[in-house]
Amino acid sequence: MKKSTQHFLDAIVQETNIFLKEDMLLDIVEVSLETNSALRSHCSFIELEGVGKVIVAIAIQDSLFDILFNTFFKDGVSVDEKDELIEALPHEIINTVVGLAIRRFPKEYAGLELGIPVGVDENIDFENIHSAEATIKTSVGDFVCKVSAE
Repeated sequence: MKKSTQHFLDAIVQETNIFLKEDMLLDIVEVSLETNSALRSHCSFIELEGVGKVIVAIAIQDSLFDILFNTFFKDGVSVDEKDELIEALPHEIINTVVGLAIRRFPKEYAGLELGIPVGVDENIDFENIHSAEATIKTSVGDFVCKVSAE
C-alpha cells in the first residue's frame, strides 16, 4: 500500500484546496511537498481502515486557524463554549476534507472506512506520521497534511 500514499495525499490536498478556496474564500499561495516541521498547532488525526490502514494528520497555523474559526462561527460563541469549539474545529475540518477525498482514492481502496478524529494527546503523535507530506500555504497561514499508509 506504500506506493499509493502519494495518491491519498494528492486527493486530500485537492479537497483541502477546494475547502480553503471555495468554502473559506482564502487565497492559496503555494502547495509544497514539504511540511512546516515546526507547525504542531490545531492538529487532528483520522484513521481509515478496511483494505489496509491509512492515517491522515493535519495541523493548522494559528493565524489561519483564527480566520477559519471566525468564519465557521461568524455569529460568535459564548465564552464557556469557545475552548470546546477550538478543540473540535480541526476534527470537523479533517472529517470533512478526508470524507470528501475518499471518492478520489485509488479504486482498490474503495472499502476504506473513516474513523473518528482524535487530537494530539490521544495515542498518535504528529511528529511520528512519516510518509507523504504537503504544506498548503495561504495568504494568512499554513495548513499541513500528512498521510501514512500501511
